[in-house]
Amino acid sequence: MTDVKRSALADALRERYLLERELGAGGMATVYLAQDVRHHRRVALKVLKPELAAVIGAERFLLGRRGMANTYRVPNLEQDLDFVGTNRLVQLAGVISLLSVAFSCAPASSPSTSAPRPIAVGACHALQPTSVGGPAAPPATIVLRWLGTANYEVTYKGKVVLLDAFIDRGPRNRPIGVAVKDMQRVDVILVGHGHWDHVADAATIARQSRAVVVGAASAIDVVRAAGLPLEQTRVVEGTGGELLQFEGFTVEPVLAHHSILLPDVLTKFREALTSVDSGPSQDEASAEAVIEARGSSDPTLGDRGTLAYLLTFDTGFRLIWLDSAGPITEAERSLMQRISRTDVAIVAYQGQYVADRQVAATFPLVKLFNPAVYLPAHHDKLAGLFLDIGLEPLFMAMRHDLPETQAMAPLYLSPVCLSAKPDQR
Repeated sequence: MTDVKRSALADALRERYLLERELGAGGMATVYLAQDVRHHRRVALKVLKPELAAVIGAERFLLGRRGMANTYRVPNLEQDLDFVGTNRLVQLAGVISLLSVAFSCAPASSPSTSAPRPIAVGACHALQPTSVGGPAAPPATIVLRWLGTANYEVTYKGKVVLLDAFIDRGPRNRPIGVAVKDMQRVDVILVGHGHWDHVADAATIARQSRAVVVGAASAIDVVRAAGLPLEQTRVVEGTGGELLQFEGFTVEPVLAHHSILLPDVLTKFREALTSVDSGPSQDEASAEAVIEARGSSDPTLGDRGTLAYLLTFDTGFRLIWLDSAGPITEAERSLMQRISRTDVAIVAYQGQYVADRQVAATFPLVKLFNPAVYLPAHHDKLAGLFLDIGLEPLFMAMRHDLPETQAMAPLYLSPVCLSAKPDQR
């Protein structure tokens, strides 16, 4: 790492860690010895090279405790190191580097025999979303968490925004790790479109948190039918001239288009999936029917009921989110002619079953939004309808045609922390 980037890293970590010296470097990362100022101990910090950080991701980057000890043997450090198990993203010179705070280091004369020690963690370390009582975003930081399907939690300056609200996904889907009843701290819910796998829990979450729900008419009809008061809803069209003001950020709805799903293909894939897993039990089918009833089947949903949302924060940071990868609309083109690029784009990657076809649907949207960072959505399994779809073909296309865009694929609940400061983006 150059002296400039090392200085930037030291400045970014100054309140938490004091860098002492470099322990070693390889083709992928550099390891530093540092002082943990909060817990008064020495730690080894491994910093992945920026060009690899987004591809590998935080969870895959955490190393085994003994692997680190065997690789970097230095005087006065215990070889049986305590695993701290925390990671964070650090903004360096306009790109994202991954920092893995992997091990605590103690003098060799006092080996540790206790169990791994938990440490006090903030939003950039914790797996608990802010909406369920987890820590708020640090100052000047935007924290993103994927909550399965197309759901994301966005936190900034104490405010919590949910992008879609489909948390109780039924007994046959992979659990996210949070419950609807616990999502008591939400300020705004943006609904991309009114299908059940995007809006099913919006009314419940809004009712208990007093959040405002924003969406097209077909989506707002769903939450109003569920008893949400009129004053907690905002109907938008996305055809221009709409700008919603919130503390610390604005929201601009943009008319988009739902993905083009061929009915015959959907039917055949559902039949194939049923032949593999035998389909739902009677109880499972009943539970799924209740969830699916909390959605819209409005025929105008495809071309008039699907929205992208541009969030512009008070620092100028721009995030665009789109929960369905359909044809590019004139409203989307007009937006990008005006702003030219975004800092983060979250675009759906699902619906076409085959990766090559899905890349053909999603990649033009990512290219249009011209982001510094791309995060996928909707790419996980939805029982009886969609399979997990591999991201590698999309990421390879981006590496070839959008080399300046960092592609990241977080796990459920994992925090993605981005600096909102203009000089650190």
